[in-house]
Amino acid sequence: MLINCFSLLFLSAGCEEHNQKQILPEWEVTLPTGSSPSVFYDGIPNLPTYNDIIVAHTTIFDGGFRNEDNRLCAIDIVKKEVVWYYPHNISDRSYYFFNSKGYTYGDKLVFQCQKDIRDSESSQYHSTVCLDIKTGITVCEHEGKSGYNSGINKPVAGIGPKCYFVMDSCTIGLINMENNTFSTFYDTDSLQINDLYANDEYLLASCSIRASHFNYNTYALVIQRSTGSKVLLSKINTGQILPHCIINNGVIFCLAGTYIAAIDIKSGRTIWERDDPFSDYTQDTYVYNNTLVKCGGDATTGYQTTDGEISYSLKSYGSWYASAHGPYLYVVNRQQDLDIISIETGSIISQIQCKYHDDGELFFGSYPTVFGEYIYIMSNRHLFRYPTYPW
Repeated sequence: MLINCFSLLFLSAGCEEHNQKQILPEWEVTLPTGSSPSVFYDGIPNLPTYNDIIVAHTTIFDGGFRNEDNRLCAIDIVKKEVVWYYPHNISDRSYYFFNSKGYTYGDKLVFQCQKDIRDSESSQYHSTVCLDIKTGITVCEHEGKSGYNSGINKPVAGIGPKCYFVMDSCTIGLINMENNTFSTFYDTDSLQINDLYANDEYLLASCSIRASHFNYNTYALVIQRSTGSKVLLSKINTGQILPHCIINNGVIFCLAGTYIAAIDIKSGRTIWERDDPFSDYTQDTYVYNNTLVKCGGDATTGYQTTDGEISYSLKSYGSWYASAHGPYLYVVNRQQDLDIISIETGSIISQIQCKYHDDGELFFGSYPTVFGEYIYIMSNRHLFRYPTYPW
């Protein structure tokens, strides 16, 4: 059933209800960015955490295209000071590009990055790194193929000690974070992997292969985690590249540009599908109870998981980064303020503006990250901490 979106009444749900009072952070740290402070896109945007450590990132520009120094910095949230950098030698410029969310298990952190070694014959290669998050010391590392730098964020997805990653365009790798070993988990043959999602039973890969200059054949690939065997390969009814898939209650939700579909994981049957031209470019996707929320470049939209009907749509409301915690969605909106939204109703409950907004400083470079009773979020010069429920 393809739903015609033009027959729907779009809502600007709850926009008038939100709390517009200025909410100040209860804690902040100035990021160590030198004389030309700025945060660029390249980083681990979900701010991995462990005990009293939170991992942010920083960039120092020195003029010219790609002429910047990128590195991770771990901050002790009690002492409010940097405890380690990666790469460690801060006297040498780092041309690394960190381009995946991080996954933590115990005191270990896995992420992917592109290394640009200017004095090497093979100047670019991607690497999957496992660090001791307490010290920043490399525990193990897998170096990928030279030149694998497609620009798509390289995904990692983990459950317990097992972390899955894109080994190269068509191969899924596995890190056992208990014994620090790498192995090949699954080869898609010719399908390029765009995203990974893991739950207790399955690993879900969003895949595509170019069909023509402007069109792709796109697939949702479901793999049994315990055996590494294929459960389902479902072709998606769109020519758009498939950047996101998630699983909830035995249903795969596939989001590709303006297209969205729900597929039964056992039978491969399409339960519902729709195309919404008002909502392009899926940035993040979450499910809470019976609501699927799509955070896109043009709109934030809530759908009923059972039939795909729209519950609300915040039109012309794009997001930079969004994360979910319980019934709430934490969104860095187009104005680069932080909005807290009810996933089920779309009501904007509270809005936080960066403390230094009047000086041109905005929230940028990280997902709002809930850790304990607090939200952590970066601006282009600071790391801030707010109460989880500031209203």
